[in-house]
Amino acid sequence: MKRMSFLLTFIWMAFVAFAQDNKFDVVTKINGDELTGTVQEISQDVIKFVYKNEKLVYTFKKSEIFKIKYASGRSEVFTTPGQSAPAQPAGQQAPVAAPAGTPLPTSTPEERHSKVGVLPFTYLKDSRSSGEDMEYKVQRDVYNYLVGHAPMYKIVDPRTINATLLKAGITNDKLRAFTMQELCEILGVEFVVSGTVDQKTGTATTYSSDTYNQKNKDDKSSGSASSTTTSSQKIETNVTVAIFNDKNDNVYNKTHQQFLGSTDGSYLSTIEYIMKRSPLYQK
Repeated sequence: MKRMSFLLTFIWMAFVAFAQDNKFDVVTKINGDELTGTVQEISQDVIKFVYKNEKLVYTFKKSEIFKIKYASGRSEVFTTPGQSAPAQPAGQQAPVAAPAGTPLPTSTPEERHSKVGVLPFTYLKDSRSSGEDMEYKVQRDVYNYLVGHAPMYKIVDPRTINATLLKAGITNDKLRAFTMQELCEILGVEFVVSGTVDQKTGTATTYSSDTYNQKNKDDKSSGSASSTTTSSQKIETNVTVAIFNDKNDNVYNKTHQQFLGSTDGSYLSTIEYIMKRSPLYQK
């Protein structure tokens, strides 16, 4: 009986501690630092904040703050002054980023049901980013594949995904500051697809071949000789794809290396191999 009472007391104390931890605000700074405590006041230029288990009030400039997730569950994004959005294709107007202090968009489970959003993929070439153009290109390629092979789901167009993110002040370099559950709620989708294409250039290989054409079969000294040299360079491609639902569950995660590599840097066959084995795929 005493053991049972002790167990119940322990569970109650753990529950109280967990509940108390969830009563705090979480402030994410531009540099990635996370502050846990209570936001006391938000003025035009500064935020007054008290750390968890402390009483001293600290003041931070709004320009240092990226996002606040309040204890109530509501999130609010703050963008840096003068921040520019990524370049847009000619003739396409860039989405306007949300003003500082604008609440992030949200959605209900019913609105998100059976909808899938593909995020821009990270694209690395010899451990360096290949830029946003390639990130958006891979995103479009994955979207095109899912449109033809996931008929049970509504695949949201990447232009809508990217516009929603940019209007909320979420650029590609800030995606890591959000959980997948938060991104699902912002984008209004049940599943988000993210991933990385990582390519490494191998050593170059040179092939040579010699050819001799004899003009007179009786005179071996007559004729012409030619030499052909061909060079090729293998590119090793690794693709990782992860799928999360709006409960922040990682429902699929797979990495695959392209068989034998390639000489043209193609990655589509590797993406198709991975997506064909995902829970979204249907023939």
